[in-house]
Order: sequence, then structure tokens, then C-alpha cells
Amino acid sequence: MLRVRCLTIAAALVLIQQPLCSQEATIPNPPTEVAKSISSGSSGEPSFWAPHGGCCWYAFADLLYLRAEGADIPYAQPRGGLTPLAVPTGPVAVASNEFSDGFRLGGGVAFGDGNFLQGAYTGYHSSASSKAEAPAGSVMTSLLTFPATPNSSFDSESASLTSSINFFLADIDFKHRFWQTENCALNWIAGARLARLEQQMQANYSITGATTVASDIVFDGAGIRLGLEGEYSMRYGVFVFGRGVANLLAGRFSSTYSQTNIFVGQQALTGVNDTRVVPVLDVEAGIGWQTANHRIRLMAGYYFSAWGNMLTTNGLIQGVQNSNFTTNGNNFRDSIIFDGLMARLELRF
Repeated sequence: MLRVRCLTIAAALVLIQQPLCSQEATIPNPPTEVAKSISSGSSGEPSFWAPHGGCCWYAFADLLYLRAEGADIPYAQPRGGLTPLAVPTGPVAVASNEFSDGFRLGGGVAFGDGNFLQGAYTGYHSSASSKAEAPAGSVMTSLLTFPATPNSSFDSESASLTSSINFFLADIDFKHRFWQTENCALNWIAGARLARLEQQMQANYSITGATTVASDIVFDGAGIRLGLEGEYSMRYGVFVFGRGVANLLAGRFSSTYSQTNIFVGQQALTGVNDTRVVPVLDVEAGIGWQTANHRIRLMAGYYFSAWGNMLTTNGLIQGVQNSNFTTNGNNFRDSIIFDGLMARLELRF
């Protein structure tokens, strides 16, 4: 009887232990679940820092609204006579660039663990125009004509100028997500850029009939680019973003300067070509919103692009008038800045 009781107690203990063992076997590995939560979000949907919401491809279109700073051109000044001692009788006439539209189109693919390959093309065109009339009893004196030719005459009553500045960029970037938390992510950027920047100017003066001064400057360059970008996700699909990229473009400047008169013909013709490295700093920052499935994203913010070590229209004119075509004269080391607003529509597939 004692033996039967012992066997019964042993069998009961086995039955009691069996469910406990089954429950322990189904307890998930805490580190695994935590890692899954970090990479996929609590709802099981990919978070924004996963390779583009788990999508393989993405495309975007940007609208740029920029103004070129450092590209304004002073071109004429009213004076009280034709002699070198004549005093100014009014403000200097300046052609200033206003805000103009541009665009950027691009797309890319996400692959691996936080890797992205992206390409983009950017185009921008800006123009300026100005016209000035001399006050009564004054003449309009040119600030752009060659020194050995007349800069005004008795019939110099008006002057006008038109100019444009355009750039075209082709970028290809490899990006890698190197740091992430539940709400933010950082990517480093490495890539290459092809760039072309054009500057044109034509000034018309009523000097001995009609005198025209024109210049054309083109920069073609290519180089590497390195930078960082990041996002911080908030509630309801809202996020903030920032991006900074430094470019080093090795390229060549080609320029021409000409002056013609309706009666005399060609009065001056020259130009300068130069090879140099142009640093370009691009910065963007703003706010965005994305749908719950991360397929559609809207972004808007501030755009800033600074081009250094530049040959500008003002620098070329100064070099021609001073017969100094080296950077030691400080007239061939100018900067041009493009800044304004940007807006983006991005689709993910």
C-alpha cells in the first residue's frame, strides 16, 4: 500500500511540472524581442529609420526658391559732368538678383542593413535686370567699360543691364545608417558631383550713340562630397531633418569680356581661363510629415549653398579694368551663396 501511494505522488508531481516546462519553453528571449521592437516598431510596421520603411525604391521631387547672394552688379553712376573731377549726383545703379525657382529630381534604392544608393539632378536659373536714368543736368557714367575708352558722353542719359546666373548639378551618393535610437537616426554620406555654373551679363549705355559691354563666365567641375544627415521622429508622423554636405570640385573657369560701339565697332575683347578647386557647402534643415505606412513623405525647410574661390562677373570686370588676372589681386576669389526655401514630395515603393 505504501508503495502504491509513493507511485501516485510521483505521478502527480510529474503532471504538475509538465505545464510549467511548456510555459518556460514559450517565454520569448527578451533581447530578441527588444531588438525586434527597435527595428520594427511596436505595431510591427517598419520605423522611419529602417531602410526607407522597408521599401526597396524611392523617388523625390524638390521645388527650390532661391536667391543668389554676392552676384549683384553695380554698373552705372550719375555724375555732374564728363571730367574725372565730376562729382556723383545720385545713387549707383545696381542690378540685383531676386528669388527664382529651381528644381531637384532624384531617387534611390535601399538595401542591406541601412545602406542607400541615391542619385539626383538639380537645375536653377536666376536673372536680373535694371535700368537707370540720369537726373537733369547729369550724365550716366559707366562703371564697366574699359579704362582706355570713354565711360560717358554728352548723350549719356541712360543705362541698363541684364544678367543671369544658372547652375546644374548631378550627384550620386552612398549613404549608411551608422547610429539609431527609437526616435532618431544618423547617416553618413559619401559621393561624387558634376557641376556647371554659368554667369552672363550685358550692359547697354548711351555713350557716343550706343555702347555695349558683355561678359560670359562658365565653370565646369567634378569632385567628391562627404556629409551627414539625420532625422528625429515625433508624434503623428511629424519629424525634423538636417543635412550638411561638403563638396570639393576641381574644374575650369572659362570667361570672355567684350565692349562694342555702334560706330567704332569692337573696342575691347579679352578673357581668362583658370583651373582651380571650388569648395561648395550645402546645408538643409526643416520639418516633415509622413503617412502611417511611411510611403508618402512631405518636407519643407531652409536651403543654403555656398560656393567659394569663384570667378564672378564683378571680379572679371575688376581684373580687366586693372589688368590683373591673378588671384593675388583678390579679384578672382569671390563667393556666391544661394539660399532660400525648399519643399519635397517623396514616394516609397
